Amino acid sequence: MSLAVLAPPLSIRSGPATLRSRFAQAFLGVSALILALACGGGGGGGGGSTTPVVPPPVATSLTASAAAPAFGSTFTLTPVYTAGTGAIDNGVTCPATGVPSAAITANWAGAKTFTLTVTNSANVTATTTAVVTPQVVSVGAITPAAPSVTVSTTKTFSSTVTGGALNTVTWSASAGSFAGNVWTAPATPGTVTITATSVDDPTKTATTTVTVLAAVAVPTTPVVTAPAKATAGKTGLTASVPTQAGCTYAWTQTGGATITAGATTNSITWTAPASGSVTLSCTVTNSAGVSATPGTATIPVVAAATQPVVTAPASVTASKTGLTASVPAQTGCTYAWTQTGGATITAGATTNSITWTAPASGSVVLSCTVTNSAGDAATAGTHTSAVVAAATQPTVTAPANVTASKTGLTASVPTQSGCTYAWSQTGGATITAGATTNSITWTAPASGSVVLSCTVTNAAGDAATAGTHTSAVVPLPSITSFSATASRVVPSGSTTLIANFTGGTGSVSGLGAIVGDGTPLSTNALSTTTVFTLTVTNAAGDAAVSHPTATVTVGNDLTVNITGLGALAGDVTVTGPNGFNQHLTANQTFNGLEDGTYTITAATVTDLSQPGLGGALGSAHLQRYPLVRVQTQALSAAGSDPATATLVANYPAATLTVAAGSTSIDMVLVPGGTYTMGESETTIGSEAVALPPHSVTLAKAFYVAKVPVTQAQWSALMSGNNPSDFVGPTFPVTNVSFDDITAPTTGFLDSLNAAASAKPTGSTFRLPTDAEFEYATRAGTTTNFYFGSYDTGVPADQSVVDTFVWSNSNSAGAIHPVGALLPNAWGLYDMSGLIWQLCQDDWHADYAASGPGIPALPVNGSAWVDSPRAAGRVYRGGSWAGAPWQAQSKFRGPYNHNDALNNNAGFRVVLQLP
Repeated sequence: MSLAVLAPPLSIRSGPATLRSRFAQAFLGVSALILALACGGGGGGGGGSTTPVVPPPVATSLTASAAAPAFGSTFTLTPVYTAGTGAIDNGVTCPATGVPSAAITANWAGAKTFTLTVTNSANVTATTTAVVTPQVVSVGAITPAAPSVTVSTTKTFSSTVTGGALNTVTWSASAGSFAGNVWTAPATPGTVTITATSVDDPTKTATTTVTVLAAVAVPTTPVVTAPAKATAGKTGLTASVPTQAGCTYAWTQTGGATITAGATTNSITWTAPASGSVTLSCTVTNSAGVSATPGTATIPVVAAATQPVVTAPASVTASKTGLTASVPAQTGCTYAWTQTGGATITAGATTNSITWTAPASGSVVLSCTVTNSAGDAATAGTHTSAVVAAATQPTVTAPANVTASKTGLTASVPTQSGCTYAWSQTGGATITAGATTNSITWTAPASGSVVLSCTVTNAAGDAATAGTHTSAVVPLPSITSFSATASRVVPSGSTTLIANFTGGTGSVSGLGAIVGDGTPLSTNALSTTTVFTLTVTNAAGDAAVSHPTATVTVGNDLTVNITGLGALAGDVTVTGPNGFNQHLTANQTFNGLEDGTYTITAATVTDLSQPGLGGALGSAHLQRYPLVRVQTQALSAAGSDPATATLVANYPAATLTVAAGSTSIDMVLVPGGTYTMGESETTIGSEAVALPPHSVTLAKAFYVAKVPVTQAQWSALMSGNNPSDFVGPTFPVTNVSFDDITAPTTGFLDSLNAAASAKPTGSTFRLPTDAEFEYATRAGTTTNFYFGSYDTGVPADQSVVDTFVWSNSNSAGAIHPVGALLPNAWGLYDMSGLIWQLCQDDWHADYAASGPGIPALPVNGSAWVDSPRAAGRVYRGGSWAGAPWQAQSKFRGPYNHNDALNNNAGFRVVLQLP
């Protein structure tokens, strides 16, 4: 056997004689034991043989060129292996590493596993596998499905195939014959089964059934009988074709008609469209599916005659001749006039305009009936004429000024009994209602002036002189802009408003008149956010269509959001200028704040529904810590700082389990805070490596692994490798160097970060810094151990220490599983004892170290790293093989960065949050 002589620590620190003596005694004792064994001590003969050491075989991968190849296609397997001879099962010849195998045909159902076995000269094997699952061939439905054909005719079929190498089919039929996918029906009627069979997998088929019909007589083109013309929108219209034995009928139309009944018979009922013409088409099809040329009929659609408005004098003089009456012309229509009351129609009785003579007294009713070219008559239009008194010149009442294009304007004259009224205008206005009454509604033109005229006619048909009125047209006001010179002011501040408009006078809500040439209008001192509205009115009393606003925001806006607590109330205090102090438990926005710097302080929240993490040392209930305890925000309503801001008080989960491949790591959230790092007591003695004490502030919370990294976790992420001397899945991994942990790509940390899933976005696993490790170990304490002040030289004290710390006092000379003793107040196990744990920092003999390449001591919790880096690193916590006093919170020691032979040193990880 061969033995390695263990080297002493990287450097024996200067310090108390007691500490140097302990290191020296331990090293001399171990060295003597090793020399004795090397010289044959403990029994055994002198000579021996040396067995060659060969590297273990490595089956890196077995990769299929296609994990799901098409059925019947080929693929290859490419093995990658080292330190041995490769073999692949299932009849596949294994090529050299990295070389594809011969082609393999994928012709089985389901998944097949191929195993690569690598064997070295010591007959040690390693394996890896590849799983190949061929696609399943699927033959799609045959189209057309279940058709009917006539004897001896042809039909083309198709089917879509997926999952195969060729994805084609062969066609067969129980009768008839196929040429490709074109089938010729047999000469006799019957039922034939069509089958499509996959070329790739003949077990996969699809079928359909064809009905072969006997030949029947060919139908003839039908003659459609329908009206010559149809009235627009008319219902109940009919059309028909002669019946043909054994045939079906299919009616269609173009032109917008609606077939309401009989669309599959030889006679339909239909409704005409609103205009145009309609073509009705009927297709006759025999029982073999043979159709004749469709028969058609085209029917022009004519407008329905509308009830006519009869225009005639409202009053007439008795026996007056040459009177006229008319109705509006309707295209293609005829007219029929009648009267009651003794009048005489002297001309035009069949046109849209008549001449007539009034009777000697009474009243006359004139009636006109309009009939369209389809023979459909509208309701008759009528008019009654009567005798009325003489009229006088009316006085027109209307606005002096009107707004351009304004609708709904009115004008009127006094009523005169028995008279009619006829209004007219000049200047481009539109009379929209009441033109034959004493009151009209009208719309103004775009510009100019309007003269309204009303003529009043008596019952004898004598008109008085018209009454008139002139209205001036003025434009609607036009607003170009309206704004505040400062949209945000400090509390009790003021600003000015500027307006640009034409065509009227302006006023601002709460302030009064404003001119439209951009002259500023000052506001009052504002204490709250105010919306000012501009109104501009013209000479007609009409305001501009728009009423623009200018909003002046007073003070600053600050939004504070509390996240991560769910239904649990937050505990956040916001302080600022002039005694501003607000406490909030949920999201809140503050408005109208004064300029200045605001401080947002997030306090620890106790969740009374959950037990604490730290057992007897910690709180009885779960503590929820903010990611950042204190944040500041400068606000300025009119300065360089923002006027609005949003800050988030985030409370990450108290614990977190991060899956990483086949393993996972449990993390515990450690709050940010300030503590005294190094020696704050001398219960056992002073330690130079812990001097001088100094204050360190960790601004943000971070996650620390609940226990050191175990052998199971290391092996899962490092391809099965386990360098530890004491083997056990729950034992901490040992015999690993700083380089093994931190090497780019191949190191544990990069492997963990690459495999970790569901960790917070932007977070990264890394080693703790020296300051973070001591802070997390102390968990808020200032004593020499996180569980109190104890002197390991006192037996009673040592018995207490043994309940928290694995050391040579209680380990029985062996390592133990992680998490077996009591945790600290933050729920972290084995922060003291069990194994030394590596940190990021370079080794410095004390906190006052200086010299070339040594930067100033960080006080923000970051790593103390030289440039170039020193050979030594910091490790902390003591170990199962060391003295109990080495497990003190303040104590630390040196560790060579490439030392991978230390079976009492390992590490734990932290998760840095963004």
